[in-house]
Amino acid sequence: MPVRSGFRNAVEHSAKPSGQSGQPSDLRYARFLIAVQVLRLIGLSLIPLLQNNTLPASFVIPTVIGDASTAVTAPIVAYSLGRGGPKTWAASLVWNGLGLADLFYAQTLAYVTGTTTYLFGSDPLILFGAYLAAIFHIVTFILLLRKKTINRLFRQ
Repeated sequence: MPVRSGFRNAVEHSAKPSGQSGQPSDLRYARFLIAVQVLRLIGLSLIPLLQNNTLPASFVIPTVIGDASTAVTAPIVAYSLGRGGPKTWAASLVWNGLGLADLFYAQTLAYVTGTTTYLFGSDPLILFGAYLAAIFHIVTFILLLRKKTINRLFRQ
């Protein structure tokens, strides 16, 4: 009998198939969506438009600072979320909220400063990227606030 129960125990705790870590899928997806936010460095492409006076400084400077700070800190937040714990979970929620607020602030500035005409007319990919980043932030919030993710992070 002990051999059989030992065999069952070994089978139940056998190595996972390659490509799977010990994290639940929700947490892996959240970390991936956070890490993808590094693509917000594309916002730096607005700087030449400021230099040739195509876009106003009142729009470009806050937008570029927000995008760059979100993009630079994204890998740090994604890595720390993988380490687990309630503090990293809370920090991830705060980072996610600030990133989403930055997107809404940039879009509000675009409408207030009148740059939407330029953005819609010449480069609609800028707006597509902004909306895609907002969707990523919202989905990340949903994944981080799921009970399974919270239980996993607070257990550590």
